Amino acid sequence: MTPWFAPRLSPYATRLILQLGHKVEGRRGSVLVREDSRVTRVFFVKSGMVARSLVAVGHGQPLAWSIATTGALCGGCQNLYSGDHFPRRHWTLKDSEILEIPHELLLKIADRDPALHHELAAYCERSAMSDKLGMVVTQIASNEERLRTFLAAALMNAGRDVGTSDEVWIRLPSLPRRREVAKLIGCSLGVLDRLIVQWVQSGELRRDARSLWLARDLVAASHRWLQRLVNARPAG
Repeated sequence: MTPWFAPRLSPYATRLILQLGHKVEGRRGSVLVREDSRVTRVFFVKSGMVARSLVAVGHGQPLAWSIATTGALCGGCQNLYSGDHFPRRHWTLKDSEILEIPHELLLKIADRDPALHHELAAYCERSAMSDKLGMVVTQIASNEERLRTFLAAALMNAGRDVGTSDEVWIRLPSLPRRREVAKLIGCSLGVLDRLIVQWVQSGELRRDARSLWLARDLVAASHRWLQRLVNARPAG
C-alpha cells in the first residue's frame, strides 16, 4: 500500500474483470466520472493512468488526488460498498485502455463468489487508506520531502524495492506531467521545478534519451520513512 496510488487487483479478480468489462474512451483527458453525476460504474485500468479526485462540495476543487495505474480500479470502486454520494471526478492522465463494469453486475457476481466479494471489500478499504496516507504526507512533510516520498511511492507502485536494491541509479516509471505531480503533492509548479533543477545540478537526477534516472540515495530515506508510516497506521 502506497500513498497517492490505488492498489492493484489480484490476478484472479483481474481475469474476471477482463471477461466482464467493456472498453470505453481512454484518450488523455477523457472524463470517466463527473462530479455532478451519480457513480454507477467501476472502471479497470488495463493500461495507462487515471486521476481520481474527491471534489469539495460547492467549490468544484479537488480535496484529494490519487492515481490509478495499470491493474487498478477507479470510478465506483471507492463507494462500491459504502454507497456514499461524495462528488468525484476521474479522468485519464495518459492515453489509456479502460474497461467499465456496472456496479450492479459486479456486486451480483460477488454475491455468488465469496473470494471476489472478500477482495472487493478489502480493495475498497486499502484504496481509502492509500488516499488517506497521501493526505497525511501532504500535511506533515515539507515540499522536498513530499516529492521524494511521491517518487518512492511511484517506484513501490511499479514493483521496485528501493529498500533492498543495491543499484546506485534507479529508472523512474511513467509519471504524470509536472503540473499534475505538483497538484498531487500540494505544492506549486515553481517549487517543483526548483527542486528538479536542484537535483539535476547536484547530480542526483539525470535523463537519457528514453528515461529519467534517480540516485537511489535520494529516495532511500523517504522509502524507509514511508514504510514506518504504513506499518504504524492504527488497525481498522
